[in-house]
Amino acid sequence: MINEEFKILMRGMYKDIIRKVDPNKIIIDDDKLNFDNAVLKTVEETEWKDNKIVQANRLLMASLYSGKTGYNNNINFHAIGFGNALWDSDPPPPIPNFTDTQLTAEMFRTAPWMIYNVDDDGNMTSELTYKIEIKTIFYFGEEWVTLFEGIYGSFVVREQGLFGGSASSAANSGQMIDVIRHLPISLDAETQLERRIRIEFSVEES
Repeated sequence: MINEEFKILMRGMYKDIIRKVDPNKIIIDDDKLNFDNAVLKTVEETEWKDNKIVQANRLLMASLYSGKTGYNNNINFHAIGFGNALWDSDPPPPIPNFTDTQLTAEMFRTAPWMIYNVDDDGNMTSELTYKIEIKTIFYFGEEWVTLFEGIYGSFVVREQGLFGGSASSAANSGQMIDVIRHLPISLDAETQLERRIRIEFSVEES
């Protein structure tokens, strides 16, 4: 019997779409911006860039096969972080380590809006493929912006991570799947950040 060995490879990529409220079509309810019904316009859309898949992801893959109690095999949370303001003085920010298990300074996490398969052309498909895409839209009211500015001095995002396994709504909980560090993105009550993460699986013979 021939014992064949294979390597399972994973590649991560991401892109951002930043939208602003159209100043000519602002909707105000009770003296506050109504973001849900506001008209948004895209002000920036980045190209796809590589991100870092970290080693804790192997635990999630192992739990998928073993049915480990207390582990959820889904991608439960998408987190963003303040990072470190010192990164701005010598860009780009330092490359994350394969052994990282948390963000440098997580500030908020939420469930992904959508997780779906994509085909070789990057289009959403109902078929099972070797590529998945995680889409999350972050937008915050004035109360959140004021809170973050009070804690960090500004509302700036420099990092993000996907979490699964034993992850809960508590910061830094669960097993981190990937990590991204990027140039600072300033957010406010009129800005929406859409982040798409793409993970591609492949196998090669050792």
